[in-house]
Amino acid sequence: MGKSSTLTRGYSVTAVMRTLGSPTGSSLQRAAGAGNRELVELLLAHSINPNSSVDSGGNATFAAKTPEIRALLTARGGKIDPADLMSRCWACCSIAV
Repeated sequence: MGKSSTLTRGYSVTAVMRTLGSPTGSSLQRAAGAGNRELVELLLAHSINPNSSVDSGGNATFAAKTPEIRALLTARGGKIDPADLMSRCWACCSIAV
């Protein structure tokens, strides 16, 4: 990440990653989850891996807010881990006894 690109609004990729999280996936996960296509495209252009998992929160492809962002991530090699789907299923479907 030695070279810093600038977004149209004047932010550098390095500054965005420092603000949102580490280069191992949390920046991309947060951008995808927020539905920020411009930032998702920028991070992907800087070789951020769409499959980098963030703790138990899954990866950016799993977190994508819109089908368009999920398709963009999938086109760049992003995959949804079946374990992420199961964790969401258990969280939604569990019944309190």
